[in-house]
Amino acid sequence: MPITTLKRSVTGANHVRQRIRCQDAGKTLVFKDFTVMAVADGHGSARCPFSDTGSKIAVNVFCDGVLNVYRKRGNMTEFRGFFEEKGDKPFAKAIVQEWRRRVARAHAGKVRTNKILHSSEDMDDIAMLYGSTLLGIVIAKDFFYVFQIGDGNIVYIENGKLMELTMGEKMLGVETNSLALPAPWKYVCTKLYDTTRPRTTPNMFLLATDGFANSYLNQREFYLGCREYYQAINLYGGEKVSKNLRNWLIETSRMGCGDDITVAIAHTT
Repeated sequence: MPITTLKRSVTGANHVRQRIRCQDAGKTLVFKDFTVMAVADGHGSARCPFSDTGSKIAVNVFCDGVLNVYRKRGNMTEFRGFFEEKGDKPFAKAIVQEWRRRVARAHAGKVRTNKILHSSEDMDDIAMLYGSTLLGIVIAKDFFYVFQIGDGNIVYIENGKLMELTMGEKMLGVETNSLALPAPWKYVCTKLYDTTRPRTTPNMFLLATDGFANSYLNQREFYLGCREYYQAINLYGGEKVSKNLRNWLIETSRMGCGDDITVAIAHTT
């Protein structure tokens, strides 16, 4: 069945009051053979003053990386096979290395334009200035592939049944794994799901930065919220939901934790 995507990032209520720009980013791409989506949450701390740039780089790197893999594979079997990562996580390493390369280029640009007066030449120090999480997914006819470093949520709903695809350990407090860590590919979690069985009911993938789930009272309420999006899309269609998504997320942040929120949704049509 054809897939339609929708995406929105909103500045959290707390950041609006503090006049801080949104630290989140999201990106979706739909091709004939597959769909790719990514969301990223820049840390926004004093140690990471350019994390809004870091998150934008992260989602672009993931989507570009998936597209490069597809172009280098002769068919979908080889494309799928690449994501059956084993051993030293070649795709995760490639994503991390490209993120650091683009961060270094962005940082050099800030130095050249005098936006930074004093700058370390140590790449680990520079990476921390742009710290971000990254969630990504590749959706094809007979598989989907999940990529995660840091917090956030990846949810799949089919015929009203919800599956949490998020992986990795829960961190204490507000700390989370990050692209800015040394050797961050060690903290990347990936999983390939087989979907060769026929799908006769509408389904939905939802990726969200942690500001979305954290704005609900508990996990149960968060899952109910995800199901409401699923039901709204099936009832009213993706276009109408897309038109209202920004206002809904602004209200979710205002009534919840006040953090930035990015949501990306893929649904069958």
